[in-house]
Amino acid sequence: MLLRALDDPRAARLLAAATAWRAARPRCVPERAETEALERALRTALGEQRYETERTAGDEPGPEGVAAEVAAAERGLELG
Repeated sequence: MLLRALDDPRAARLLAAATAWRAARPRCVPERAETEALERALRTALGEQRYETERTAGDEPGPEGVAAEVAAAERGLELG
């Protein structure tokens, strides 16, 4: 999953955006397992309060917000 390559706060925001966009559509079993593992890892890395702050920020960024997050992530990955 691409989100594992990102910094933890950005990964939490983009995961929340993807989840919000899915609405009530369930994930397939392998995707759900990977998503749940990533959420656990992010909660551990960021702490519960910071994870919830980042998740809430990612709930409704809109397409422009997600595009900006992805563009910033791409720049960071190119530099790293």
